[in-house]
Parts: sequence; structure tokens; C-alpha cells
Amino acid sequence: MPMASILAWRATCRDNHLRTTLHLRKSLDTLLARFVPDPAALLDYLARWGGLIIGEAALSHILHNPSICKSTLELAVGNLVFNTFVRRLTRLLPYGTHGVNLFEKPAPNAFPTLRHITRIAEFHLTSGLSVHVYESCSPSACDVVCGAWTTALMNFVTKSTFGCAYPRLTLNYCGILCDGRGEAKRWIDNCTHALLNASGFRFASSSDSWTLYSTGPYSTSVPIMVGCGRDLHVCPSQGRFFRDPGSLVVFFDGFFTNLRSLRLSYIAPYGPMTAWRIPTKPRSYCQCVMDSSVLPPLVVSIILHLVEDDYSSTPALAYVGSALPSPQNSVKQNVHHILRIRRYSF
Repeated sequence: MPMASILAWRATCRDNHLRTTLHLRKSLDTLLARFVPDPAALLDYLARWGGLIIGEAALSHILHNPSICKSTLELAVGNLVFNTFVRRLTRLLPYGTHGVNLFEKPAPNAFPTLRHITRIAEFHLTSGLSVHVYESCSPSACDVVCGAWTTALMNFVTKSTFGCAYPRLTLNYCGILCDGRGEAKRWIDNCTHALLNASGFRFASSSDSWTLYSTGPYSTSVPIMVGCGRDLHVCPSQGRFFRDPGSLVVFFDGFFTNLRSLRLSYIAPYGPMTAWRIPTKPRSYCQCVMDSSVLPPLVVSIILHLVEDDYSSTPALAYVGSALPSPQNSVKQNVHHILRIRRYSF
């Protein structure tokens, strides 16, 4: 059953919510059991250290298609816990299952800026499979998700939730190739690209290639004279406007944020979230009368917290309302609308 159908069924009642949640957890455990002997322990480690399952494995889980994850499990963690997490993962893999083939190496030259990856640890298992752990360039593993070379891989999975940055594209097997990241690919990325092509994915450099996901018409969420709106609404002329009336952006600096406060507030990466890519063009070159002054040019990733589960107590509404600066109080009127449409954006 496609993931969109599973989520629609889950939303019908509490009993179905429980059944589908158990089903999704079982399918995730089955996927992880190919790589580690104790999937529950791995998920606990990821939850404790703020790590994320990404790459083929995350896409496989989100599409509910086991054939997409072939031979590599990719994990992402923040730069403050990378060494600790790698040591814990080494203990999780019993002696003899990986020929102590643990390679820690700096990321290729373009990776820190384009892919937001600074170090890579590779576990080569005797089964022929491998586990790759990526160190984020910031304390948030979400930066690695935002740095994927295609929107089809901007997904994550954790013990309690999962996220997809571009559901209308990804769930329909479409992906945009991200600006400037074509050369920032390893052999494993090229293998993944070939695998996704074989699985029926269609790739393009712009959503204009698909009529269903074209970038027009312009958003009506904010008046055009307000400006480009990269800080609050992603500009419809910059490649991420799939007939969506607007996406609230909450920005924080991962280098100067207390991780404990993020965890207590259910802020990403500890609560439900989604990651959006900010286009890499310095200016939008569209009908906007001015550029945003909040984000510097060429910023390519940002972390958002948008949705609240109907059956959870995550204080998403309270968080988003309190996170908005006082000069932007007018935006609070749009918060409830944005959160509401996000629940049904699939």
C-alpha cells in the first residue's frame, strides 16, 4: 500500500492510527535488521544522540518500497556527538559481523559547503552491506538532509517519526536535482541515482518539467510588495512552489543553540519537522520587488518545524507562535492555516 494511502487510513480513527503505527515500525525494524542485529537498540541510539536515518533507507521507508534500499544504510548525526555515536555503533555490531573495517575520513572537498558533511565513518559488514555515518557541519543532523543532491533524498526517519521535505514530488516518484551538487557526489551517490532511475523516478533541474508541479501561479499568502519572502515564504519563482500557499520558516543558528532546550521544546531534530531547501541563486530574478534581508545569499538549507500529529501532545502551535519575532506578529495569523494545510499536504 502506498504511504499516502497508509497515512490517510491512519487518520481515520485511533484504532487505525495504532495499527498503522505498529505496521510502519515493523517494516522499519525489518529494513534495519539487514544491517544491525538489534534494530531497536540502533533506534534508541539515534534518539539519544539526535541522529537520523537518511538516504536510500529513509526513502525506502517513506515510499513503503523495500527494493529502494539495496546495500547501504546511511545515518546522520551532529558534529558534537559524531565520535561518541560511532563508538556506540561499533559496540552494537557484534565482533565478526564487520571486519573491523571502520574507515573515518574527512569528507571530499565540496561536501562541507554543498552537502553539509564534514566527516564520514564507513562500516563494511561481512555480509557485503555497509553502514555509513555522516557528521553534519552543525550540531543538527538535519543539515545533512537539506544537503542531499536531490529533493528525492531530503527525507529522514527516527524512532518515533519520519519526514519528507517534498511529499508531492517524492510520493509521485519525482525529484529535482539540486543546484551545484552534481559534482559533490561519491560513487555511492551515483549508484543511488542509477537505482532511483531504475525504480521509476523522474529527475529534472526544475519543477517546470512537470505540469502538475509547475511553479505558478504566484502565492497569495503575502502581498507581492512585501518582498521575495525567502525568510517566511519560499518564492514561487525559485523552484519550490508546488501550488502551496506558503511555508513558515523558523530559523535558528545551530552553532549557538542549547541542544537541551531544543529537546525540551520539541524543536528539530527532536520533534516532528520537515526540511526545505533554499535556492542557491543570490537573487530570485522574478517579480519580487526586493530580496529578503534575513538570510544571506547562497544559504542552501534551513530547518523547519511545521506539523502537529493529531494524536500527540507535541506543542507545535505554541512553539511556532512563540518563535516568531515581535516585528512579524502579523505572520501569526497565518500560522494555524499553514499548520492545518501541512497535515493534508500529501
